[in-house]
Amino acid sequence: MSLLRLLQRLRNGRSGQRRGTPPAVEAALRAKRARAYLDEKKRDQKKRDRKRDQGGRRAMPSLPLDLFEDGEGAGDALDRLFAVDRSIPAGPLDRPAAPTAATSAVNATSTSTSTSTSASAKRRTPAPMDELPIELPRSGPRAAAPARAAAPRRATPRAVVPPARPLPRFVVSVGTTLALGLGFAAGRLLFEHVWLPRVPLARVAVVGTSVRTPDSIAQALLDNAGAPLDRIDAAHVAALLTADPWIESVESFRLPSGTLLVRVVERRAIARYQTDPEAEPVLLDPTGRPFAGNVGLGGALPLVEGPVDGDQTLSSATLEILEELRRHEDFARDPVALTLHLPGSVAIARGLEPRRRSVGLTDGEDLASDSGWDAAPSFSEGGMLVGESGQGGASAASDAPDGSVEVNDSLAGETGYVLEIGREGPRALLGQSFLKRRIARLAALLAQRDALVAGARVIDLRFADRAVLRTEPTSG
Repeated sequence: MSLLRLLQRLRNGRSGQRRGTPPAVEAALRAKRARAYLDEKKRDQKKRDRKRDQGGRRAMPSLPLDLFEDGEGAGDALDRLFAVDRSIPAGPLDRPAAPTAATSAVNATSTSTSTSTSASAKRRTPAPMDELPIELPRSGPRAAAPARAAAPRRATPRAVVPPARPLPRFVVSVGTTLALGLGFAAGRLLFEHVWLPRVPLARVAVVGTSVRTPDSIAQALLDNAGAPLDRIDAAHVAALLTADPWIESVESFRLPSGTLLVRVVERRAIARYQTDPEAEPVLLDPTGRPFAGNVGLGGALPLVEGPVDGDQTLSSATLEILEELRRHEDFARDPVALTLHLPGSVAIARGLEPRRRSVGLTDGEDLASDSGWDAAPSFSEGGMLVGESGQGGASAASDAPDGSVEVNDSLAGETGYVLEIGREGPRALLGQSFLKRRIARLAALLAQRDALVAGARVIDLRFADRAVLRTEPTSG
């Protein structure tokens, strides 16, 4: 069946479909057309096989029964039957004609019987090439066998192997992590046991220093110069360098180039500290722990005086006050002039050089403050400060001839924090609570640049609605 006819049939089949046909009906129609197509293919194949069989086979004419009875040879009979032309001269390859068994039987005497003729025919010699018997193609099922064998074979269907199922993600991630870990461990072993023993220490690099110089740290490691890198222990290097009070922690790394990289973390000083006025000052780190570093290398720092807790660290309230002092510009401008006396300080117990001052306050000289304490000082009708009963550092007051009040500013027995601002500056009573708020109030008072505040000797910030100032006498 030609390809054009097949395409035309497929087109006719598609055009015959109607819209809205149910799928089952359409499937049945397609199956019917497929069966018709296969049947027609089979019929066409049978026709081709029949034509091939008929074209390759020649019909054998029926021979007369008296073919050999007239004394005619078998070759002459075949020549007459198939009209063989004997006029063609024989070639060099042609064999001379030899009498066949059938010819001998015809030329024999007439008295020979048919039995002797049949026997001589069985014992005949091979016939020449032009008289060989013609083998005609056979008919029947065997004749079509070569044609069927010559037909192209169909490809044997092969089993389709489905693709492998991918591994879950967690398996891939875990396997990758394990492979990287094993590779890192193997590389580290090779680096430490194969490479490091062959490389001597040739250079020391120091990073992270601000107080100490890199040369001073490298000088401490000169004893290890020229030694193989595998003999340099990181713990030994850390113990050697942390003996310096300024160095808090050390990390060292051995590089393949023969370099020892040292990373240093130094302590940061936030204040000077002494237990009493006669003691040698030391430095305080941000955790409140004292360390015996060079005080001159710490820079401009406030002084903290008083006892510490049992674990030799300052309380969180003390660290809170120091942090708040660094935040305000008036205090950070000259931190060396600041002295913070802790509760129970020896200097407070001694009274901080008690002095007698005359104080005269008018109605506007007491400054309001934020909440925090419910006690307030007593004032006379003219706004004069009479006394501070119940508050640490009570003043003994007596009438002076000029009408002012004479106040003893001794702070003996004060139980809270006291901030001393310079030798000639005021002393601020902070108490033991609301410390950040009172430091902020004190900074606001100092920022006013008021003459009354500048001349105050004591600023009491422990009251809820005001700040009480104790000043020099207002008149002679």
